[in-house]
Amino acid sequence: ALSWIWPFPKIRFVFFKKCCNLWGHAKSQSVRLLAFLFMRNYGAMTLQVPGDKKTKGLAQLEAITKKLLQQFAEVAGQGYSWQSHNVVTLMENCFVELLRMDDGAAYRLGYACIRQLALTLRNATVAASHGASIREKEKESKPKRSQGKGVEKQSKKRIVEQQAVQQVVAWPFVRAAYLWTKAVGAIPALRPLAYPLSMIIMGAAKGNLMQLPNFPFVYHCLICQSRLAVSLEAFVPVGSHLLRLLDMLLQAMDKLYKKRGAGPGKMGDSVLNTKAAELEVLLRFNEQQVKDTLTLEAVGSAICFLLTDHLGLLSQSPSFPELIVPVLMHIKRHTKHCRSEPLRRQLKNFVASAEA
Repeated sequence: ALSWIWPFPKIRFVFFKKCCNLWGHAKSQSVRLLAFLFMRNYGAMTLQVPGDKKTKGLAQLEAITKKLLQQFAEVAGQGYSWQSHNVVTLMENCFVELLRMDDGAAYRLGYACIRQLALTLRNATVAASHGASIREKEKESKPKRSQGKGVEKQSKKRIVEQQAVQQVVAWPFVRAAYLWTKAVGAIPALRPLAYPLSMIIMGAAKGNLMQLPNFPFVYHCLICQSRLAVSLEAFVPVGSHLLRLLDMLLQAMDKLYKKRGAGPGKMGDSVLNTKAAELEVLLRFNEQQVKDTLTLEAVGSAICFLLTDHLGLLSQSPSFPELIVPVLMHIKRHTKHCRSEPLRRQLKNFVASAEA
């Protein structure tokens, strides 16, 4: 059917827009696949143009890929849950398949998108540091009466800064990190972009590393780092960050147990009956989840999983016995003082597996 409408650009564009919409919003997986098949054939036919017109075909292929990326970002902006997991995974695989059609177009688009992620992270970092400096100056000055216009300007600036910070801890940023991690690991032409992508993801994780409510976001970033290391067979240093997270978690557990032991009724007994948080579909913890024992144990299990995954890759290196020594030293020390029995068992199993 595409060959019959190929001489008519306007009709082609109408079909392409409709298929792009179906690819992003159709309820049936088969409809999504058929829509992507039409768009992939569309892109393949643009590359078959002979002679000087081939440059126009490459431009059309880049336009098609950008349109699909915009559709993916729109779907990712609607949130992420177990219901949308299969849809997002299918769209990621389809997009990577489209990038395989031309290495030059894939590299140009990957460079532009990873640069946009870097700019988003930079704006959030600048806004966060600027907001912190303004709050320090306000505490030092402590004016008795503030003028109305000045307060309005400051409030507007704070709103803009908060929006810039929230653009990082958001599903579009996280799903874009997952998408380009998969693309860089699957397409050899995108391998030069692996280092900047890794630095961007690690920078986003470091900005929220010591904030327990933002641990799910950090978890997603470290998962991307682990996948990047596995696909490229390269060393990505995340062990020190995982040990810092473990320190923070054990301190939070100590505070929680002390509060519960301080007196009856201060921490509700119903907390033990709540459901553990699912880190895969979360970006933040709320106040109740941060004070929940099951949530903290789920965080501990996630840290143990990331440590096992990271050190399992390093175990293929001859330098593994030297690399594991400081990690085991820290974990053995934490095992003695851990308040949670399930987490203590996991740490002991990790030590036993590493020493075996």
